[in-house]
Amino acid sequence: MKQVAIKKKSSVKCKNIFFKLFDTKQINKIARESGFCERKRKITPLSLVLGFFVMASKGTNTFSLWAEQISLVIKKTVTKQSLHERVTIKTVSFIKKLLQQQIIQKYQDFKMKCPRSLCHFPNVF
Repeated sequence: MKQVAIKKKSSVKCKNIFFKLFDTKQINKIARESGFCERKRKITPLSLVLGFFVMASKGTNTFSLWAEQISLVIKKTVTKQSLHERVTIKTVSFIKKLLQQQIIQKYQDFKMKCPRSLCHFPNVF
């Protein structure tokens, strides 16, 4: 019973970090642009990314655990087979664009907060 409580706390903490890092509107926008989200499906862009984020935080990277985490997010059963079928070229394009956008955003945020002493070295960042 104690381990279940620890796992829940860990997942909640992970989800809190996730929502600080990612904007849900931006996730959906990038999913539409990449062709990942053409129509309404059981596995949403947000649930796919959040499920992956929680799965990766647990240190075990499997389709089974990823599907389990997505199931917990959407409160519907997702099998590893259905998830495997959903991971296509469009999914890869979506994830790549999402990560590129995040890296660019974090870089711009860092540049804005860059210490003056480092701003004299343009090739550092």
